[in-house]
Amino acid sequence: MDQAPPPSPVPVQPKNSALAIVSFALGILVLGLVLLCFGPPAAYDEGVPMAFNLKLGLVLLFCVLPLVALAAVTCGHAAASRIKKAPASFRGRGTARAGLIMGYFGIALFVTVCLLLVWFVLTFRIG
Repeated sequence: MDQAPPPSPVPVQPKNSALAIVSFALGILVLGLVLLCFGPPAAYDEGVPMAFNLKLGLVLLFCVLPLVALAAVTCGHAAASRIKKAPASFRGRGTARAGLIMGYFGIALFVTVCLLLVWFVLTFRIG
């Protein structure tokens, strides 16, 4: 009796790493925050005082931007590590790398602004 060979198993496609996607999304949020802080000013609204816009920009720059950038870098490194350990299970190395780049850009921008602020305060002291 001839027996047919057992069917070959269907290869499992690696799935996208959720951490890589989160890192990429947070990196895009970093770029959006940078545009909000340093981009062209929005159309002046008669009902919103200028001081409110300045305070909102400073809060975004000094509180929200570094936290989102750190989260993008953390998720990007975690995703890259998981992808490297199990390449047959996960894919998305480029997505994780893009999130890392945007996150590090946000951190570098934050550090640069802080250093420029310190330099400005020390150079142009009044009194």
